[in-house]
Amino acid sequence: MSKPEFEPEPFGFRVMPDPRAVSDARRRVVAVIRRWPLDLTEDELRTVELLSSEVITNAVRYTRAPCAVVVRWTGVRVRVEVTDVDPVRPRPRDASQEAENGRGLLLVETLATMWGSAPDPAGKVVWFEVGPSDVAPPAPGRQLVNQVRAAFPFGSPAGRLSRSAVGVPVAAEQ
Repeated sequence: MSKPEFEPEPFGFRVMPDPRAVSDARRRVVAVIRRWPLDLTEDELRTVELLSSEVITNAVRYTRAPCAVVVRWTGVRVRVEVTDVDPVRPRPRDASQEAENGRGLLLVETLATMWGSAPDPAGKVVWFEVGPSDVAPPAPGRQLVNQVRAAFPFGSPAGRLSRSAVGVPVAAEQ
């Protein structure tokens, strides 16, 4: 995966609390990434689609409320953030082989280059990144610029999108 010559703006959207909305949301995440000039392999795109489905499903299933999805380029990797209203941060759990549920975060932990969660004024944000694991993250100064652009509605289209179209603030990168 190579760094694009321009930096794509973060893209955010709301997902309604309907299990059928999850499949549309995961396809939308991949469609956004395909429009960006990134060198993702088909395997990486399938991984993003699978992990998006897992994280969005958890948000919809456990909160029964809308969630916000933001797709962004960190300068090194693709990052997907899902913000929901539940403040309880998730942890992977040991699921028995017979269990029908409980393996989603294990998939995220196994397949994502990085993943985590953070408190958010709306509840929490669960995020994952897909891309090279042997590349250092961007310099903190650049991350701060990206955070400010995403957080303030008057600074950039990303900020306007994160507040008005999504309805909740975009979580800060960690």
